[in-house]
Amino acid sequence: MASAQPQSFYWQTYQPDMDSKLFDGCGSTCPDIKYELVNTSNPWLDALVSKAVVNAIATDSEETTSKSKYTKFNALKSPTQAQYAEQLATSIKALIAENNNLIANRGKDWDASSPALVQTWAEPQYIGHKNLANTTLELIQLGTYHYSGGAHGLANRDYYVFDMAKQKRLIPNDILLPNQKAKLETLVKTQFIDWIKQNDQDPIEYQKTWPFKLTDNFTFDKNGVTFIYQPYEISPYAYGMPKFTVPYTALKGIVKSDYLK
Repeated sequence: MASAQPQSFYWQTYQPDMDSKLFDGCGSTCPDIKYELVNTSNPWLDALVSKAVVNAIATDSEETTSKSKYTKFNALKSPTQAQYAEQLATSIKALIAENNNLIANRGKDWDASSPALVQTWAEPQYIGHKNLANTTLELIQLGTYHYSGGAHGLANRDYYVFDMAKQKRLIPNDILLPNQKAKLETLVKTQFIDWIKQNDQDPIEYQKTWPFKLTDNFTFDKNGVTFIYQPYEISPYAYGMPKFTVPYTALKGIVKSDYLK
């Protein structure tokens, strides 16, 4: 697997043209909003990643009417640039209102030189490709971060494994041999148990609160198949994003041989 971008795969990130007056509603401080959509000249792939970016910018404080717009937006097979801009503007306005409200609630305690109380990032990154006999896998990750004035923000990382011949995002079931999911789960869970012990925790007591489950969030790297978990998924926030890599040699007879080359 190579980490560099192959000549056959075009990768570009960009921001759509937005209304220049969009941030006029900011008070003393605008929210910190970062996002990028993708252009790979593959509309099906671009839509999957870019819609995920737009969804990540959304806020729970948005009104029911806004959430209805998201339902319609996500139903679009390949949104236009105007549709991306419109949906982003809906969320940005909500984030500005949320930031203004948080600042107002701070009153005299608010320092205008302080960082924004609302921070939202959604940034895709190309991480490599894996050449197979009949296709190429393109590997992308989407890093997101949300903060809304609390004790800490929340960062997530989502992996995308795209089969370019089939034009689809792969999940673990796509790469597994028949009836082998339980064996894969055992391999990952073994590392999970070791990780618990390394953190000076008793595995039995720990799993009463944080039981193990096999995630669909995976990618390929030079050492094997890597699974990553979001904060609070199988561990407390302070433990970050646990990541476990199963070596290719351990996956023989479990994962289809094409993916182990």
